[in-house]
Amino acid sequence: VLSGIAKYHLDVFFKLAGDNNRIFVSFMDSTTDSKFDAVEKMQLAANGVIYQIGVWTGEAIATSGDGSTYTVADESILTKLQTVAEKLGGTIGSINYDGNCPVNILVSAPILNAAEVDYKKLPDLTALENPKVSVLVGQPNTEQIHSLMFAVNHVVDSTATFAPVGSVGAALACLAVAPANESIAHVASFNLSAVMQDSELGFGKITENTGKTAYEGTSSFTNIKTLNYSERNRYLLILIDELTGRHVQFRTR
Repeated sequence: VLSGIAKYHLDVFFKLAGDNNRIFVSFMDSTTDSKFDAVEKMQLAANGVIYQIGVWTGEAIATSGDGSTYTVADESILTKLQTVAEKLGGTIGSINYDGNCPVNILVSAPILNAAEVDYKKLPDLTALENPKVSVLVGQPNTEQIHSLMFAVNHVVDSTATFAPVGSVGAALACLAVAPANESIAHVASFNLSAVMQDSELGFGKITENTGKTAYEGTSSFTNIKTLNYSERNRYLLILIDELTGRHVQFRTR
């Protein structure tokens, strides 16, 4: 299924969270479900017990824009997911009685549907006012991940896609075991070394080899070690604040 993306994230989830944790999985196609109604359907099927939803998608968050920064459209996948979350759990800051199944949504998606992505042009997502939706960036820096990324982006060979493998399984595992008062960014409590010895953003300058059987060895996936601390704070935190239409959704209590 999706070249192994679903299995990979499930394996990571159970490795970090343990076999006793429960996770819900559903598959959708955004060409027929463009508003992510599958999120509501899964929550209703689970009788409202899902609190955290992870969405892996090949649909890009932004477009290249005017050149100085990438642009997130008003009807982006982030806005659509925020709408679904508000339908389930109400709107933050408003007195209303819409929904009784509050959820937070974590999205793993390509920034652009392009072979080259400049981390210095990442959009500031705080202006979108989507407090129930967070964007995940980053993945392990291994040959296994690069092979998996190549495979899932070549399910339809006639269409070039650039979805990263991401870390949605690891993020949901941390949330599954984290007390409500703890941040999963606390390294001492949520050390990911068991599944991620070295990390990268999952995008950069990606090229295929001559036979188009794998990514070229010179491809750059923006290893986190190449960014100093000031660059991380300046270019990445603004993003974290907040393939072809194929999606897989992971949900956990």
